Amino acid sequence: MVFALLSWGVFGALLTGRAVFGWRGRTALRWTFIGFVMLLLAYIVSRFVVEVLLGRIG
Repeated sequence: MVFALLSWGVFGALLTGRAVFGWRGRTALRWTFIGFVMLLLAYIVSRFVVEVLLGRIG
């Protein structure tokens, strides 16, 4: 849940940076990549909690 909320914040900052500061190219790519990695971590951690810690299958 924490990584998912943080990724929303990152993507919100990306949209704000593009509108206010005109972020393009590498700067926008970095923010997008950071948001993607956070969403990936949120997925992996949630699957770990459900399957390993709670012992549920899929």
